[in-house]
Amino acid sequence: MLEAVIRENPDLKLPQEALEEVLEKTFREVDLAGDGHISFVEWKQLVQKNPSVINNMTLPALGNLTLSYPSFIFKTQNDGKETIVSPGLSSRV
Repeated sequence: MLEAVIRENPDLKLPQEALEEVLEKTFREVDLAGDGHISFVEWKQLVQKNPSVINNMTLPALGNLTLSYPSFIFKTQNDGKETIVSPGLSSRV
């Protein structure tokens, strides 16, 4: 998602190295077990310390994000039909 936002927003000129540093810093701060994964417990602790983290993770906010950044839409194949899935939108083509 972060890459899609950066790629589609011409005002954000973030080099690949900076993007990688943001991701590495996030994992250093959140991945308390150091296993390369953010567990539910670690996620819960992050949200408890920083409630604003989830402000953009509601269905309406994610639906708006999808409208602003179309590459955030996921396409999957199911029974030979393409399903387009995005927060707040699901349709079969």
